Amino acid sequence: MKPLITAAGMIAPIVVAPLRPRRNGWTQRRMPPLGGNARPTVIECWTFRNRFQVFSAIEIVEPAHPGELGGPHYHISFVARGDVNGNVRVDGNDAAWILKEFGAEGFEEDNHVPHGIARNFWRPVNDNEVGRECPCKATEPAIREDRGDYVWRPA
Repeated sequence: MKPLITAAGMIAPIVVAPLRPRRNGWTQRRMPPLGGNARPTVIECWTFRNRFQVFSAIEIVEPAHPGELGGPHYHISFVARGDVNGNVRVDGNDAAWILKEFGAEGFEEDNHVPHGIARNFWRPVNDNEVGRECPCKATEPAIREDRGDYVWRPA
């Protein structure tokens, strides 16, 4: 696994691995280049019968708001493979199935991309921090799409 560079500049090993699918039928893929501000420490890409593409990562979250949880988080992000026009958003039923496949039931969905395609689910690695919502949910308006099945908030 890749090392973690701490705020003090020290190197610490990452001892938690990204979540992996629990059943057969998934194929691990070579990672595509990351764009934007993605800063995962460890990330894997999985596909299911060329229908779904899932990124499973351990990310070090730096709090952007007071009260926001920092530290290592599991992050599951996924899309459905579309036609020649590219990827499409996964609906709520398929999202629940994917989360179950990765043992990620109960993860908190938190999307910050306007009209995004990928759905993003998070959970702190530290079990004592599970259940605390991101403060953005109380302060940023929730924009609902797909009849409320997909929610995103301005960043």
